[in-house]
Amino acid sequence: MFYLKLAGVVVLAYLLGSLSFSIIASDVLGEEDIRKKGSGNAGLTNAIRTGGRWVAVMTFIGDSLKGVGAIYAAKWIMSAEATPNAVQWGMYAAAVAVIFGHIYPVFFRFHGGKGVLTAAACLGVLDWRALLVLLGVFLIVFIISGIVSLSSIMAAVLIPGAMIIFNSNGFYYSVIFMTFIAVTIIVGHKKNIDRIICGTEKKLFYKKEK
Repeated sequence: MFYLKLAGVVVLAYLLGSLSFSIIASDVLGEEDIRKKGSGNAGLTNAIRTGGRWVAVMTFIGDSLKGVGAIYAAKWIMSAEATPNAVQWGMYAAAVAVIFGHIYPVFFRFHGGKGVLTAAACLGVLDWRALLVLLGVFLIVFIISGIVSLSSIMAAVLIPGAMIIFNSNGFYYSVIFMTFIAVTIIVGHKKNIDRIICGTEKKLFYKKEK
């Protein structure tokens, strides 16, 4: 039953992750598909830049809640299992699956966001102390650079280390899961990395050329 439930957790979390709220919000509010505007990314940054206030708000709330919901659903599903660390396996597997779903949503032709906000929401449930450290890193880099992608990448690089420092339950496989998440987020920023190197990556708030 353990593996059957774990598979169910992964499928459920992936489907939750596939609910791209920037796209849903744009449609509900009668806005143009956010993937056709700005960077073309179905994430919070592009929602803030091009979607308007309410699209951004709905994206923030929805993409955060789906991460939290996936983790708690996994905890509930796996709680009856007698297998050692069953709950932890379920929660971390759900985190990976919901983020993967956000980046490659089955409901939207596998064209989603970068997974940063959803990953932060998951991390907040898994270990809020690690999240606070990573948020601090994100804010410091963002204050200096004004570039969301660079801030996200720097925070992602430190995810495995943060989990090692704050791991208090002995579940060291969490580091493997978190490393996978970190690599997924960084790879998803490949184009941003290229633009950062070339000096052409835009800041969150920039003046449009006339």
